[in-house]
Amino acid sequence: MSVGGQRVCVVLANVFGTLPLRIGAARVALHDKGPGIAAGSNRVLTSSGLAQPVVPPGAILVSDPADLAVPDCAELIVDIYRPVARELPLGAWEPYRCCNVPNFYNHSLSAQ
Repeated sequence: MSVGGQRVCVVLANVFGTLPLRIGAARVALHDKGPGIAAGSNRVLTSSGLAQPVVPPGAILVSDPADLAVPDCAELIVDIYRPVARELPLGAWEPYRCCNVPNFYNHSLSAQ
């Protein structure tokens, strides 16, 4: 995150998908050390007030703003639980990183 602020939105894309992308739970937090998050920073993400939105094939979903004070140049952790496995892993991209989001374990409540 290059410029901080008081609220954060997350964009989920299913633009190349052929099946709906079900989100079982999603959270955002400030990164601490290793895989850890900063204490007190874990926030639930919703979209149109729904905690379990569905992103249709070919669509992009923008979360509702989550109240989270983010300093300039901070790193965020986005945790997404997908209750249904897909043929291909969901990829997350930012300019210098690429990662796969795990399919089967709901870690979204593990560190609040």
